[in-house]
Amino acid sequence: MRRGGNVEEYVLDVRKKRGIVIFGLIDPDPLKVDISKDAIRKCISTDIDVFLVGGSSLVDQYHVDSMIEEIRAQSEKPIVLFPGNVNGLSPKADAVLFILLLNSDDPYYIVGAQILGAPLIHRYGLEVFPTAYIVLFSDSAVAHVGRARGIPPNKPELISMYALAANMFGSRFMYLEGGSGTSTHVPGGIVEEARKSFNGFLMVGGGLRDISSIGEVIASGADGIVLGTVLEAFDLEDLGELIMAARNVGKGRD
Repeated sequence: MRRGGNVEEYVLDVRKKRGIVIFGLIDPDPLKVDISKDAIRKCISTDIDVFLVGGSSLVDQYHVDSMIEEIRAQSEKPIVLFPGNVNGLSPKADAVLFILLLNSDDPYYIVGAQILGAPLIHRYGLEVFPTAYIVLFSDSAVAHVGRARGIPPNKPELISMYALAANMFGSRFMYLEGGSGTSTHVPGGIVEEARKSFNGFLMVGGGLRDISSIGEVIASGADGIVLGTVLEAFDLEDLGELIMAARNVGKGRD
């Protein structure tokens, strides 16, 4: 889908028809090229809905461009950027998560990077997904880099404050992130509170490695799940079974 349609409409349509939108997170880190290429092949074989490219700070536009070209050569599914910083932007993608890291203590990740990136996004003609991004666990790499203040899992009411703020900022997407590679997923109670307060599309990622955790976040109200580590760690058969189970949970709740 190279600017051939509205990616947000596509995402919402998939949510309606398939019950859950599955995002495959592809890391453009130059030290993981072979691993990422294998993850792309698994995404295609298991019919993942949307490619997310990014999540790493150790990249430049060349690496992002190269990974997008690798995807384009094999799939027509939309490619959405998930930039860790301005260097994660590329004109070759279809859309971008325009992220506000709401629980950061560093103004750069709330408004500074966005100001620097906005002219590039405009010039590249990327479709924009205004996204409220919340990193739950303070022991993850993304929390360290983004100076995110962790949210206690036993205080789900706190997430409703962020969700309401996201509505008031005009965010159409909210991404609850456990952290890349984390062994702990976002608790269902947190997802449920976010769902009650947020009016838009709710994404959840981090620590989703089995059907128990995936089923919990879907049943609690997630519209989309982000799979990253499992794409690299699981073989194709196990990954296919996991995704099929996620589809069944998504369809069963609607």
